[in-house]
Amino acid sequence: MDHAASGKSLPISRMEHEQRLFAFGGHTNLPASLIPLSASAESELVLPLLSGIAKKFRIKMDSNIKIDRSIPLVPEEKKRVTVLIVGGSNAVNLNSSMLSNGLHTVSLAVSGWAINAINVSAILPSITESCAALDKDTPVILYMLDNSSFKCADADGEILPITKKDGVYHVVGSLEVSPEVSMKAVVFNLTKLIKACGNRRTYVLSPLPCYLNGPCCEDPSHCTHLVGPDCGIQICCALHRLNISLRNQLRDIPTCTLVITGDIIAGKSNSAPSEVLEATSSWGVVHGPKEAYDKIARHLVKISNEDRPLKRFREEPIVMNEDGSQRSRGSSFSNGVAAGDRTGGGGSRQGSQLISYPLPVRGRGRQGTSTSYY
Repeated sequence: MDHAASGKSLPISRMEHEQRLFAFGGHTNLPASLIPLSASAESELVLPLLSGIAKKFRIKMDSNIKIDRSIPLVPEEKKRVTVLIVGGSNAVNLNSSMLSNGLHTVSLAVSGWAINAINVSAILPSITESCAALDKDTPVILYMLDNSSFKCADADGEILPITKKDGVYHVVGSLEVSPEVSMKAVVFNLTKLIKACGNRRTYVLSPLPCYLNGPCCEDPSHCTHLVGPDCGIQICCALHRLNISLRNQLRDIPTCTLVITGDIIAGKSNSAPSEVLEATSSWGVVHGPKEAYDKIARHLVKISNEDRPLKRFREEPIVMNEDGSQRSRGSSFSNGVAAGDRTGGGGSRQGSQLISYPLPVRGRGRQGTSTSYY
């Protein structure tokens, strides 16, 4: 940097206003920038200053500080895995939602994965290996019942599986909820997966309705159930009964909890089928929006934090029927399940369960009809 010479004028005296010119040479050796102080030079400057301030103003101040400009390398904190997720496409979406919300997961979810003997045998070693590497209190989420809980029925009423062609699942005929008898094999294989998780909390998510807001394709012989104005409430009622059956079959596994996904979406416990139908009215053909999976993820984190490491179902008193037999515990599922008629001969509980649903209300329809249930 070059500081050129400059001239300044000063008056000779206060009485005379004649001016004389005083010139001084410029500075040509000034640096363009100052070199930063070293740590030792800064210590020589700062430490006496701090010591003098503390002594002058009688302040209890530590003046013997260490000046170090090096940046310490802090070891990265080990990320704690929140959950292990296993299942199909819904599990994939749920895992993405958990990751976007800052949670750390181990995912064994694959789109299109369904419960059967072959798939379960293939995935068991991966579950066992993953659980061995995780903390003992890390829960497991099994979101996989959707692909097994629905079938299709042809014009003759024959129940057939939903098939995949050209990368799309097709409902040939009408959509039907899988009968309880056909779900026994599913629950049997599901139990294998739960046992493979060891002595840790396992959450099984119940299925949600699908193929109600649109058909699988443009073939008019597919998804024929959409022609009926009451198809939505019928599917949701059948899912409600299926949830009762699933909970009764899983309730004796102490580490397992069946999470009623419809209650999460509807925002209330023991939601009626009509409320689940209304809550899923904005969904796509098969999957829900990201907001729905975010809601499920938050609920799972909440209940997993509230549960004990080994969650056990509430012990219920044994209630006997009038004939001396033990009363079934199936009616404890929700307020929508009523006890059987005991006024008949013998007074024993009937095998079937009665489910009450709210009456339909005229209003906005779901498939272009004028009837809405909510």
